[in-house]
Amino acid sequence: MTLPATCRLIAEVGIVEAGRRLGVAAILYTYACTIACRHCCFACAPNRPRVHMTTGQAVEHLHALHALGRVIHIAGGECMMHWRDLQDVLREAHAAGVAPHFIETNCGVILGNTDRMPLAEVMARGLDRSSPIASMLARGGPAALAEFARTEHGFALPGEAVSKCDLCYATRRFLRRFYPDILGPEEVYGASEHPTRRKSR
Repeated sequence: MTLPATCRLIAEVGIVEAGRRLGVAAILYTYACTIACRHCCFACAPNRPRVHMTTGQAVEHLHALHALGRVIHIAGGECMMHWRDLQDVLREAHAAGVAPHFIETNCGVILGNTDRMPLAEVMARGLDRSSPIASMLARGGPAALAEFARTEHGFALPGEAVSKCDLCYATRRFLRRFYPDILGPEEVYGASEHPTRRKSR
């Protein structure tokens, strides 16, 4: 079960700073991924077998990791490739009091502003219906989102070749000013401070 002190610290300073102070720990849900980054120390890639931890295995490991008092997340590979099965993991983990504090994704998908909408609700909608931004990414990938940002909001396309991940992030960061309720929380996009810390000053 998540230690109360961990939850309190996350609420006070935000998940990024809490991770710096306490350290992070993760379960590697799958080696399958939507991209094959040269820097990936696990060699995750689209051609890896489409297998993942069972729900029981994932919840068992989450129990063990939470006992460490760290900030806990589920990673891959791209764990969102196994959306429905991951949803079962989150339900059981939540019921057992060992839900992850966040889920790591490679920008091939976007959940939306999960600090304003419960993660279970976002996941129940499905990847392509969780938000208009997610729908564009699901249909056409980062290039389609960048073209939308260019034609509708004046986004300047990169003048040199960039990775799909970098293009996706740069486009979403640009679009935050127009869609703050979808593209968040703000810490993901480089905000230096957590909102609760600013309010307390």
